[in-house]
Amino acid sequence: MIFLGKSECSICGQVLRDGDDLVSTTHFIHDSAHPLWRFSDTGMHRACFIGWEHAAAFREAFDTLWPRAAPRHPRKMLADGSIVEV
Repeated sequence: MIFLGKSECSICGQVLRDGDDLVSTTHFIHDSAHPLWRFSDTGMHRACFIGWEHAAAFREAFDTLWPRAAPRHPRKMLADGSIVEV
């Protein structure tokens, strides 16, 4: 859950504000030992996400794990962090 004006970008740590272009996911990484677990179910600025060194790995994790979590709702993450139905 994101609270604009209170929640922070999970990459840069700055507060997410109304009107910010955001990337966000629901909780899809359930293994707390996964190196990207803390970014699941968070919000981040799209610019931060695009420039993030782990963006490709995060997209791959989403595209791999989401179908297991919600097989009836196929989705994939695009390079800019947008999530689309497939």
